[in-house]
Amino acid sequence: MKKLVSIVGGLALVAGSTFAAGPASAVLSEDIQPVASSPADEDARVDSLLKDGAEADPLELVPGATTDPDKVKEIDESGAPATVVVDPDNGKIVAAKLETTISAHKISIVGPGCSAASGYFCMRGSNYYGFKGTGSLSGKWKSIKWFHTVNKQGAVRYGGKWQGWHPKNRAVQLTKAVTVTGLKRQ
Repeated sequence: MKKLVSIVGGLALVAGSTFAAGPASAVLSEDIQPVASSPADEDARVDSLLKDGAEADPLELVPGATTDPDKVKEIDESGAPATVVVDPDNGKIVAAKLETTISAHKISIVGPGCSAASGYFCMRGSNYYGFKGTGSLSGKWKSIKWFHTVNKQGAVRYGGKWQGWHPKNRAVQLTKAVTVTGLKRQ
């Protein structure tokens, strides 16, 4: 069985950062419960799972996530803060986990570095990259393993095409590192 690789998108995006979000408007089933985001020091663990282009099991990358397709769909469509694991080869969400907390203008770079607590779109590759505002931006960010939409919906371009939109308060983990060549927020 092929192991999938993902990066923890629900991680604190800057060591010591905390995230805050308003209450979710959707009602989830009783067996899907939010869990706290992973601490920033989980980055090293996740990086070791994705070392040298390897692929890892989504449940190793996002402990506490579910791979049950019905629960994944429910979490993804809930509007609640969540981390999803995406296979970049086909764009499908392969796992999801609710998060308890996560926290505009023309899109512009605010980094390197980012603070989701300040409402910045964050990506992590070799460095953390932060963006604020809305619109679209082209560039080249290598080895991106996860991104977080924070307070606006967002999309990224990799593999030569724009990927689907992700709702606000969504941490997106990829099953392998990609080169992002553009991002959009609205």
